[in-house]
Amino acid sequence: MSIRSIARKTLLGHSEATSELVNTIFNQVKHPLPVSAITLLGAITVAGCAPPEKPIDYEGTPVAASPLPAKDVTVHPIYDGHAFSSTFHSDHYNSDVMGFSAPLGINPVVTFQNMGISNGGICSTPRVNSQGQIVVGCQDGALTARQRKLVLMDADMNILAESKPGEWQGATVTEEGVGGGVYPHILSDDSVVNGTAAMTVERWEVVADPESVTGLSWTKETLFDLKAQFPNDQFFEVVEDYNGKLWFITLGGLQTAGASVGVIDPVTGVATSVVLSGEAVENGLAIGEDGIYALTNKALYGFELDGSGNIVQNWRHAYDVTSTPRSEWVSDGSGTTPTLLGRDLIAIVDNAETQVNLVVLLRDASVATDRLVCKVPLFSPGSSVVDVSPIGYGNSLVIQNWSGMDPASELGGIPTLDVFGSMTNMTGGFTRIDVREDRSGCDVIWERPDLVHNTVPQLSTQTGLIYTYTQDQSFTSRNAYYFEAIDFQSGQTVWRKLAGVENGGFLDTSYYNATLTLSLGPDGSLYQGIFGGLLKLEDQP
Repeated sequence: MSIRSIARKTLLGHSEATSELVNTIFNQVKHPLPVSAITLLGAITVAGCAPPEKPIDYEGTPVAASPLPAKDVTVHPIYDGHAFSSTFHSDHYNSDVMGFSAPLGINPVVTFQNMGISNGGICSTPRVNSQGQIVVGCQDGALTARQRKLVLMDADMNILAESKPGEWQGATVTEEGVGGGVYPHILSDDSVVNGTAAMTVERWEVVADPESVTGLSWTKETLFDLKAQFPNDQFFEVVEDYNGKLWFITLGGLQTAGASVGVIDPVTGVATSVVLSGEAVENGLAIGEDGIYALTNKALYGFELDGSGNIVQNWRHAYDVTSTPRSEWVSDGSGTTPTLLGRDLIAIVDNAETQVNLVVLLRDASVATDRLVCKVPLFSPGSSVVDVSPIGYGNSLVIQNWSGMDPASELGGIPTLDVFGSMTNMTGGFTRIDVREDRSGCDVIWERPDLVHNTVPQLSTQTGLIYTYTQDQSFTSRNAYYFEAIDFQSGQTVWRKLAGVENGGFLDTSYYNATLTLSLGPDGSLYQGIFGGLLKLEDQP
């Protein structure tokens, strides 16, 4: 996923005027408007509409689990993506696949943990550690205020520990993007390692604290500080490879010569790096046994270290990039963090003009020329945007369409974001594409043009279902949100459960998920961050 899109879709406010407008709007949500103002906004947003009908609470039928073989991701020494969700996309392959069980639609119940956050605050990308506890960063207020905190919850969303607001460096606004804090990693000892926008590498862990209400608190240790080496840049992500080497990639952008890919010496704290001249980064790294893979706004790269510890660029693949900025504000280039398949493949979606393509490549460094396995056009020309990584399982890739997501709009002549009922204008789409066993190409297995969603879906190999968070566009208010379970084999929805309903007005964002990821927990639950807190879905047999 593009971090610039995440930032913009979580109310960055790219000018003081826009930021002030957004804060004013959210303050009005918490302090009711005068009747005349309500009437005016109603006339603007739902003119002439009768009160919406009540949406169906539950559709479909409970299903039996249809387990799939375990995901083909080699266990990492410290990021065991089989036992817990260590990264933004579940594991270091960025598969968005978990071996946990998940709801089967048996009397499903939705609960909400109110984090008391205001003015556009959101709990983004919940992850689950080896003890089944939730680790999540929560933003209180506009992102420019930098009041972000790291939170630990139990499986029932009770808060166990939280840092002070502003202590967890979630993101720092730059002219062209946001770095730091959105791609942290959970280690097997349940500590959290984060590369910050201040070019420091931090390690967070929970310790006993008798002065805390819960008896626990987060403590932070700064492992490395590279600000002197990179005075005008920011970490995007810091990862450890299979040999224990600490790699990083920086944001790059207008303020630097380009993004840097490097390795930190654990003794001296000095980095060895290469500059990707004129290129910027807005997506995470992928870690394979065969190396590190990085995606810029112009090309996909394969790197490794030679026997002397020098960084080697094994290959570079330039992909199609549109010359026309898209209304959805995806990256200048691809918006998809690379997804690894098995031991030999890597996949992204490009940012081609009019219609984007799934691009699958061979990873092998020995391939001298054509490493392209397939290039498949996605969705419909003119309605084709992808800004989140594909689910990668076996030889299959599952991809969603983001076309129409958050188009630019204006209020009183001031540019703003259409996040108030954000999926309303989306085209919709979901498709599964399989790579042929002989690597001679790829085939479309199923398509769902009707599915409107902008979370990061997850596949459970225990149930055989893909879980996502959708908006029902047939509902009169257009703001009815559902947890939806989709059969991996057929692509059909087997059941869906209402998460919540908004009034459909310009100011109501109670159940909007701000495009951030859904997570599975080892207790069989789903978690989804929304404005104000966190949702949980679980069966009640």
